[in-house]
Amino acid sequence: MDLGRGIPRRCDCGAATIVLTSSTARNPGRRFYRCGAISGQNHVFKWVDEAHEEEFVVMANKLATMEQDLADIKSDLADMKNDISEIVALIECLRVKYYVVVYDFSNYVVVNDGSVVVVSDFCDVV
Repeated sequence: MDLGRGIPRRCDCGAATIVLTSSTARNPGRRFYRCGAISGQNHVFKWVDEAHEEEFVVMANKLATMEQDLADIKSDLADMKNDISEIVALIECLRVKYYVVVYDFSNYVVVNDGSVVVVSDFCDVV
């Protein structure tokens, strides 16, 4: 029977595990997981302290993976924000050039706040 790492939740027979306390001379008071239905060679048995130690390692590994995933997501988000800023600037530049062509403003254009801007100063992206 392969118990895997961490806390055993179910036995291979399908029964949920239970926690009992050893009363043997060798392990007095030591707690263990056991199959909730049947005890025996082909059913779950694992010491609680060992299971918890393994569970901590499993959880620490999951946490490290999640922290790396979060760092990657934050980096991707920063890249996307930069891309969006560049796209917004490009759209504004194209809007200005559109007005220059359609309304023949030559080298000047009136922007949203009412100010007059030299096109070459305003839009050097395109």
